[in-house]
Order: sequence, then C-alpha cells, then structure tokens
Amino acid sequence: MKKYGMLIIVIMLMAVSQPAKAEVRAGSFSVTPFAGGYFFEGNQNSKDAFAAGLRAGYNFTKNLGVEGFYTYVPSKYEDTDAKNNVYIGGIEGLYHFFPEGSFVPFVAIGIGGYHFSDDANKYVPRRLAVDYGAGLKIFITDDIALRADVRHVLPLNDRFNDLLVSLGVTFSFGGKKKEVAAQAEEPSAPVVAARTEEPAPPVPAKVEETSAPAVKEPVPPVEAPAAVAPVAPVVEPAAPVMSQQSETKIIPEDDVKNFVNKWLTSWQAGDMDTYRSCYSSEFQSKGMNLDAWISFKNNVRQKSKDISIRIDDLKISVDGKMASATAIFNQYYSSSILKDSVRKTLNLKKINEQWKISKETIAPLK
Repeated sequence: MKKYGMLIIVIMLMAVSQPAKAEVRAGSFSVTPFAGGYFFEGNQNSKDAFAAGLRAGYNFTKNLGVEGFYTYVPSKYEDTDAKNNVYIGGIEGLYHFFPEGSFVPFVAIGIGGYHFSDDANKYVPRRLAVDYGAGLKIFITDDIALRADVRHVLPLNDRFNDLLVSLGVTFSFGGKKKEVAAQAEEPSAPVVAARTEEPAPPVPAKVEETSAPAVKEPVPPVEAPAAVAPVAPVVEPAAPVMSQQSETKIIPEDDVKNFVNKWLTSWQAGDMDTYRSCYSSEFQSKGMNLDAWISFKNNVRQKSKDISIRIDDLKISVDGKMASATAIFNQYYSSSILKDSVRKTLNLKKINEQWKISKETIAPLK
C-alpha cells in the first residue's frame, strides 16, 4: 500500500539525523498543538479530512517519554456528504533517538479510543484503537521545537488502516538543562610531598681576623743642637675584607617542584589555558600530539565532576647541561567517571627558561 511505503520512507529519513547539542531534557513537560491530515482506508465510507489536536507529555529520561493526545477530524460520509466527525484520544509511549541533538527522531506506540458523531448519533464511543509510528523534533531553541508525526491508526473492531500525518510546535518546560562547562573554584595549591634531600644551608665564608700591623714605639728625641720634634708613628689601616658569600641561587629541584604544582593545580581547577602552557609543542602521549591531547583532556573535564587529584613520593632529577629534568611520583585521581592510582613520569625540557612537559607516561602503582 502507498500509505505503508510513505511511513517507511519517513522513518528512514528520521533515522539518519545526527546529534548536535542536548535538547531533550529528563524531567521536562511538553505541550504540542498540531494540525495535518487524516486519511481513511477506502472501505470506510469516509472522506479524508483536515485534522487538528493537542499532545501533552512528560519525559522520564532523555530517551523515554509518555504523551496523552486528542485529535479532531471533521470528516463527511462519501455517499451522502453528511457530517461524520471523528474524535481520537489516548496515550502513547515515545522513545527518542539521539536525544542530545537538535534533530531528534523518535518512534511511538499507543492505545486509545476511536469515536464518531453524525447527524443521527451524538459522540458515540465506537471502537478501541491502537497506533504506532514515528516523528521528528527539530529544536530551534532550548524550549521550542518544530515537530512532524506520522501514525498508522488501527481501529480494532473493523480492522481498518488509517493514516494521520501532522505538523506541530512543541513547547518544553522544566527538566534539567545541559550543564555549561564551567570552571570550578580554584582550590588552594596542593602540597607536594617531595623526597628530595633538602640542600644544606650555605656556609658563610670564614673571614680571617686580621690585626693591624704592630706600631713601633716612637724613638725618644735625641738631644741635638737644635730640638727636633718627635715624629708621630704612621699606622696603615687594614685593607677592607670583601665578603665571599654570593647571592642565593634558585635550586633546580625546587624550580621543577614549583612547575609540577602549577601543572597539577591548573588541571584540578579546570584552567585549561595554563594547563596547555605546561606542555611542549612537540609533546606526544598515547599516540596523540599536543592538540589531540588537549582536546581529549577537555572532553574528560566536561564529563567529570568532583575531581580530586593528589600526588606523593615525588622524585626529581635535573640535568643542567642538557636542560632537561624528570619528575616521578605516585598519582591518586578520582572523579565522577574515573578512579585510579598510577606511577606517573613527566619528562621535562627547558624552553626559553620555562619548563615544558615533552612526554608523559604512566605505570601501575605497585
């Protein structure tokens, strides 16, 4: 039948829709006024007619929902052209495919009552009816969607095959909206427990005490024909002693330790710009370059909640000649989607006087 072919084509077109962003919300209510056409099977003595109605629903989850519906069809008998209004009401279950998309196809199945009224009968309940079909919601805002539906309606008593095609506008209310990736409050910088030996405090240079050269006793004046004034002794001052203590220099291990703290804090706080700046442009890990790595870590951040990260047993080695360093530590990580403990190694290079991570590897924690 042509009606069945049309239904199959519509379902296939709906199935190829691709997700774009989250729109169907768990816990949301919806109201959908609609209008379209109702097509009777040829042996029912009823003319195809305009149809209008209302749907009201609730989504238990993003995928699963339920709707009540009411449809009015102002038809006429084919042989007499007399009024034959049809009223259809019932309830349907809906299953949404790709609920995190702007284009959301769905399937539906339901049960209800099929009633009619004409000049001789006033709103007479006539038969039980079941229906099934498919539809498509196209979200134009977070709360408003255009909607198309196709239903195969089966009045059970006479086993007729009717078709309802409609267009409508869905208005959604309530429910949990998709969370915008927001940075958590920046926690205080974690304290890194390092096992590097504390360097001995610098020993001040020993300054030898120098005494002034001994001053010879003045020679008593010798009597001479003319009195000669005694000559005062000349005492040469001691040369100033220069301090041999040089300026305090930054210890390379402490420099690396501060860098590890910066890297760790930026990840926990969600500061992805600072986090990216900790990596070398030549970074490679798990077969990913820097761009792929940061994209992967962004996805992890957006899906994770309650992130907690702690490290201990930090061991640092620095090669000043090669401008490289290695930081090895135990890492304890937990979030809403992952919990693990690993032994992590960061290979560092000094580029433009800044430490950068060139390679990152992990091993099971023994």
